[in-house]
Amino acid sequence: MSKLKKMLSMVLAMVMILAMSIPTFAANGKTEGNAATGTASDKGTITVRGVEETGVTVKAYQIIKAKYENGGKFSGYESLYPTIIKDVTADDITVDSDQLADIIDATKVADTEYAMTSTDGTTYTAEVPVGSYLVVISGAENKIYNPLVVSVVYKNKDGKTAMDFNEVDVTDTENAWAKVSDTPDLDKKIVEGENKVKGNTVNIGDTVNYELSTTIPYYGGNYPKFNIVDKLNGLTYKENSLKVTADGKELTAGTDYKLTVNEAKNEITVDFVVNNAYTLNQYQSKALVVTYAATVNQDAALNGVANVNDATLNFTKDSKVDGKDGSSNDKTYTYTFDIDGTADGSLTNELITKVGTTSSEQKVKLAGAEFTLYTDADLETVYGTAYPENKQFNGVVVTDANGQMTMTGLKAGTYYLKETKAPNGYTLNDTVYTIVIDATIDETTGKLTAWSISVNGATISGDDHTVRSTFTVTDDTPAIGTVEKIEIVNTKISNLPSTGGIGTTIFTIGGCVVMIAAAGLFFATRKKSAK
Repeated sequence: MSKLKKMLSMVLAMVMILAMSIPTFAANGKTEGNAATGTASDKGTITVRGVEETGVTVKAYQIIKAKYENGGKFSGYESLYPTIIKDVTADDITVDSDQLADIIDATKVADTEYAMTSTDGTTYTAEVPVGSYLVVISGAENKIYNPLVVSVVYKNKDGKTAMDFNEVDVTDTENAWAKVSDTPDLDKKIVEGENKVKGNTVNIGDTVNYELSTTIPYYGGNYPKFNIVDKLNGLTYKENSLKVTADGKELTAGTDYKLTVNEAKNEITVDFVVNNAYTLNQYQSKALVVTYAATVNQDAALNGVANVNDATLNFTKDSKVDGKDGSSNDKTYTYTFDIDGTADGSLTNELITKVGTTSSEQKVKLAGAEFTLYTDADLETVYGTAYPENKQFNGVVVTDANGQMTMTGLKAGTYYLKETKAPNGYTLNDTVYTIVIDATIDETTGKLTAWSISVNGATISGDDHTVRSTFTVTDDTPAIGTVEKIEIVNTKISNLPSTGGIGTTIFTIGGCVVMIAAAGLFFATRKKSAK
């Protein structure tokens, strides 16, 4: 039993530590114990400062209220949204970010809305009962104001009950929910499973998933503008893959937005002004997310040259004024690689050369050798089977007159190369060559900074030889660092050594002479007997 109590105590302590680490919106001031007193008629003033635009509407919605029992005296706090905020104590009022997001979307409780007013156009106040309030600023065109929380709470001060009035400044950069931004910013990411990145490596034919996100502004004038133009380089938009959500709700094409695909320019446009009307005012200050997929095409740039995908958010800073426009831009970077000895000037030219040895032990470059690239060490999966969409390379390659081979559109990774058919007159090389393409991508920018191609020939006899070529990228321009080349050698069949020494030849000739002599004696004896 004592061990069980110790375990429960440890679990409880861990839970308390985790709970303390969750970001919350806490009321300024706490009651100490249950010493604070008050009545239902108590009210205080909540204040929001830093609003910089006239004509906005500021409203406060009560989300936590004070309880009064035993003759109308204060007895603690209770949540007006008990399915969202489940635990409220008299010692602390907190609302975490997830709860606040749910409350924003919830149907508001009746008779809990309070209009906040201003005398100077920047500071808004309201006299409200004790509790916590969600404040929403709407109707702003020049700024985007996030929702925020303010509170009026009881506080035991010097043995007496006082009310602590909460003030929030929307320009406070430390309060993520109270922040204000001048313009909506666009953020573009590549989605790879659970990860969202700025840069990646791919095979030609691969599908790349994108996510673009921003904050939705409010427009009440006659000149709204809000659209996203995404320019694709080396990729082709995948038809019917685009999806748009506002505050988590999927929007309808044609009604909430208009999608235009310009194949000539290889770009897509998502416009939220449909039939001259802006469609997103009901989602002001909420998150807008656009997702779609694109396929890496045969025009993709190779070897350190980025396929830059450039997205631009176009908007107006004030829809009441024509031409007061702005924009926000973000990019992602996609890379693919090759081993190409057939292209003059290629960074990967002649890294691997197929040669044969002649009778004089000289090396000649061999054409017609067939190689197969596999994606597994057991040589069970051909590259073209693993990545059938790469129409530039199916996993099988034949060397040209210079002994060169071309493998185009490979992503970073490990591959296995083996000769599967030798040129006429030459033996088959049984060596399996491990090829590793290693790429270094800056996590912040998404740009490739360096890559390398290593070729390791682990022979049947156990010999091991690795060559490694390195490449760098400076100011978006790729360059060769160090180059190490490898030759894959075949032996001419006529050059194969015979088995045995000179003694074997002598015995063979001698045996033939004896057999001929015996045959002659046999026929001579037979002829004599016949006489």
